[in-house]
Amino acid sequence: MTKINYVFFTLFLAAAVVTLGLMRPVFTQAQETLAQAKTPVSPQAQPREPYFQAGEQLEINDNIFGDLYVTGGKVVVNGSVDGDILVVGGEVLIAGQVTQDIRALGGTIDITGQVGGSVTALGGTVTFQDDSVIAGSVVVGGSSITTRGLIAEKAWFGGDEVTLSGDFGGDVQVHAQSFTVLPATTITGSLVAQVTNAPDVSEVAQIGESDVTIQAAVEPSKQQIAQGVVVFSLAAAIFTAISTMTVGSILIYFFPRLTQKVTLSILKGPLVTLGWGTVSLLVIPCVVIFLAITLVGLPLAVLGLMGYMAGLVVAQMVAAIALGAKIAETTKSTALSEPYAQLLLGVIILSVVGLIPVIGWLVKVVALLLGLGALFIAFKSGLRVKPLVVRKLKLG
Repeated sequence: MTKINYVFFTLFLAAAVVTLGLMRPVFTQAQETLAQAKTPVSPQAQPREPYFQAGEQLEINDNIFGDLYVTGGKVVVNGSVDGDILVVGGEVLIAGQVTQDIRALGGTIDITGQVGGSVTALGGTVTFQDDSVIAGSVVVGGSSITTRGLIAEKAWFGGDEVTLSGDFGGDVQVHAQSFTVLPATTITGSLVAQVTNAPDVSEVAQIGESDVTIQAAVEPSKQQIAQGVVVFSLAAAIFTAISTMTVGSILIYFFPRLTQKVTLSILKGPLVTLGWGTVSLLVIPCVVIFLAITLVGLPLAVLGLMGYMAGLVVAQMVAAIALGAKIAETTKSTALSEPYAQLLLGVIILSVVGLIPVIGWLVKVVALLLGLGALFIAFKSGLRVKPLVVRKLKLG
């Protein structure tokens, strides 16, 4: 490794370490939030394995020993699940017992069973019925949210209409347009609600540690919105630049030939690469969705989605190197002869131009399509099967 390569590689890795150090409190808080009490669904030791199911109308009555991954138009889970549930559907009903966590996305989500972990749900209408028992925390977003039953730990609700009833063992935080607390409500912790309309809190409701804190939602001014957009854009640009340089330096170091190959495909045929990038951006998600709705294709859909997301990250890096290489070729600068220097120059230019309204987004999209196209061309060429050479063997 040359001296300049070593310097760039060390700087990029140091930037990655600093970034991860700054993000560590966020990761720690996420781990504390997700740490939940677990209750066994059956005393018998059973082999655990993931269970995949997909279809238009699904009703799962069997007991599942392992994580359940299911998607469909209407999904009904009556059996017990000794593990997590990850469900996506138009209408979702979970009536069985779940020992760990529920992650649900749907138009209508209805939970009536017992859950040993936490619940995270996003839907149009989300309802916790009278018999529901949630041993962990709850995070719910939706248009209409109604809670009954028991939620043992902290709860966060965000939506247009939020109606609380039942028992809460921890603090409750609400962000809503309309907010109602019914008489049959007991909150052990505190209640903080940020609402737009006047809340309807029953005087009979029991709220433990402190009085109800109702914070009127204040519409931010145009200046505050503009300042927030600028700060967010700068922070996102810096984080994206550091991430791109870190990933790029690692790929250049470990896969120099592959990096050079995808970069040259952009420089030699930018229009062709742009076309393949557009096809990849549109077709791959459709293939993933098609696999997800089939019975046997859900595992492949998960892998395909992970690869697609990784490709989006790598595509930005490839476009940055190609931009730096093009500038090096045009200026014939010896200082830009190394791929690390080309990566750094390309990332800086794309980050600065990306902050320009309208033009920045257009440049980012073109760079993304070029990078995706280069990766697709490299992947396609790697799948080519060389013709077999049949050799004549002489006997004797």
